[in-house]
Amino acid sequence: MFKLAPQSTYKRKVSLEIPGDFGKVEKASFNVEFRRIKQDEAAVLLDGFTNEKISDLECISDNMVGWDGIKGENDEPLEFNEENLALVMNEIYAKRAITTAFFEDILGKNALKKIS
Repeated sequence: MFKLAPQSTYKRKVSLEIPGDFGKVEKASFNVEFRRIKQDEAAVLLDGFTNEKISDLECISDNMVGWDGIKGENDEPLEFNEENLALVMNEIYAKRAITTAFFEDILGKNALKKIS
């Protein structure tokens, strides 16, 4: 059964790979919570993103509402807020993983192929 009035947000696992020395790769994951968007909003967002009218950070900060599983330098859970989101999105592997997850949810698994 499909319910037309779903919850306003949803949670999703984000996985990433961080290159290390001599070809080794560190795998990591964390959970994010995105807000659900409608088709008309997705079209405007996608147009702004592909035409570089909106940055990755703007796109994600407008649509991510929380996370868990991210730790700071002191190994304590990193609070979700605008400042910490900017820090996480400045890490290229995290930014790529979060942005890919968001657009996969909107466009399907081939999201990057469609917007490249």
